[in-house]
Amino acid sequence: SLGASLGHVSMGMSVSWANALIGDLRTDNTTLLNAHISLDDWERNMMNNMVFAGSVPGFLVAGWLVAVLGRKGSMVAGATPGMLGWCIVAMATNTKMLIAARCLLGLTNGLLSVAANTYVVEIPETAIRG
Repeated sequence: SLGASLGHVSMGMSVSWANALIGDLRTDNTTLLNAHISLDDWERNMMNNMVFAGSVPGFLVAGWLVAVLGRKGSMVAGATPGMLGWCIVAMATNTKMLIAARCLLGLTNGLLSVAANTYVVEIPETAIRG
């Protein structure tokens, strides 16, 4: 159940991260690799929207993944694109890398929302579930 909880925490962090990014870029737009990133209006919108666009394929694949790998295995597999996405965010040198990373984070959100919810629903005993 800790993995399911962490999956939902990750979803919350990835959805709200774009707001922190826009605020931070106003004061210091230097990345970890000393690249300067500035966002146009459409890029600011893409920072928010790519998470939701990336979640659609995640939802579509998640049911199959749960059936093949099981609930726990699909949560582990679903977290993999998110870890890659956060690594790309940390090492990004341009806005295209950030947008691609946000899409990977959305994919993870779609995968984990189905897998984690399926897992959490089946934790209680059958008599309690109804």
